[in-house]
Amino acid sequence: MNLWSFRSAVPFLSFLRKSLYIHDRIYFSQWNEVLNMTTKPPASVVEFPEDSPEKLAYSIVEDIPTAEVNDRNRLGYCLWGWLKERRGTLLQTIRAAGVRSRLTPEEILEIVQKRLVEKGIKVT
Repeated sequence: MNLWSFRSAVPFLSFLRKSLYIHDRIYFSQWNEVLNMTTKPPASVVEFPEDSPEKLAYSIVEDIPTAEVNDRNRLGYCLWGWLKERRGTLLQTIRAAGVRSRLTPEEILEIVQKRLVEKGIKVT
């Protein structure tokens, strides 16, 4: 008869199952305590001043319809970079932002140019 027959393995498997169950309960109870622990409250958000280029760029693009909020944020970031360094054309900047919108880049360009002129910024 084989030493590892089913009858001789049953007590061993029962012992193994019980010890793994106890180990898992101890391990996961400690892990839940770690997951529920907090150390500090979240940091507060500091808004940009009204006359800053960042606030200007993001306020210009805030009403442009995009597929996701991140598309609008990316467009605002690219517009801020264009306002800061004036590299390339404004249309190139809008295309580089990769905005997913129901508007074409040319329509977005018209909206942005109109708002820049309203804010007193010269667009060439």
